[in-house]
Amino acid sequence: VEALALILALAPLGSAAFHPAGTAHMSRALPRRRGLAVALFMIGGSLGMSLGPVLGAWLFERRGLGASPWLISLGLGVALLMLVLVPADSSSAKHRAAADGPKDPVPPAVFLLIGASISVSWIESGLSSYLPLLITGRGLPLSTASQVLFAFSAAAAAGIFVGGVLSDRVPRWRVIVVALALTTPLHAGTLLLAGRGSLLVPAGLGFVSALSHPAFVALAQEMMPSRTSLAAALTMGVSWVLGSLGVAATGTLADRVGMQLALLLNSAAPLAGVACMLAVHRLGGRVASKPAQARPRC
Repeated sequence: VEALALILALAPLGSAAFHPAGTAHMSRALPRRRGLAVALFMIGGSLGMSLGPVLGAWLFERRGLGASPWLISLGLGVALLMLVLVPADSSSAKHRAAADGPKDPVPPAVFLLIGASISVSWIESGLSSYLPLLITGRGLPLSTASQVLFAFSAAAAAGIFVGGVLSDRVPRWRVIVVALALTTPLHAGTLLLAGRGSLLVPAGLGFVSALSHPAFVALAQEMMPSRTSLAAALTMGVSWVLGSLGVAATGTLADRVGMQLALLLNSAAPLAGVACMLAVHRLGGRVASKPAQARPRC
């Protein structure tokens, strides 16, 4: 048990180090299409999350939990391909030389942006954690819950791509506001209609909620052009952590009022995110009002 606890504590460190650096690298690779660059980075994770439960269920049903180490080969294989195929960042020396120079401060609008991102993370984390319990509690098989989560995650991959492309063409804050506004009714519909014959609603929720993901990161990086890795860490990492705390709060509430009502109350979270984004628009000025052009410091 102690070894397992240690592994679970160390495992997230790799992800925590990988995501900010990865999004910053992609933004430098496509500075004029930052939304698309971030979206392409995120799509891989969404596809992995959608295929992971399916692949894991297939493997464990046939080989048992002892087959878990087989999955390590996937990560090692990708790491080897990156080492061989991904070129070194040609601007890394320039960035190291400028490391001691003045840095962009964290503007107040970024904290509001983080708040809006947390509202989406709260919804998505709560759904992933508790929807299987809700569905099986209705007497439906676990396979139905797996299908619903697959529809949600697979559609999210498409939403990330569309959101990235769209946020390069229209103001990013508007993409986020529309996505958050549509997330509330679709989240409620997913909870009320979830079942074998209602995969369209959770798929719509996954697509719509994911529209905002690349826009959050791209907008934060434009607000902090010399600290793009930190901008990604704030909008992604902080929202994941606090969104996970929201899962604990939802579970505590569910013990008092029931699982479905507790999750339905979460549907209001994106509305708080909309309020945050309207404030971002007022505070962010030009950066929040339209897609930014390439900046030499990125």
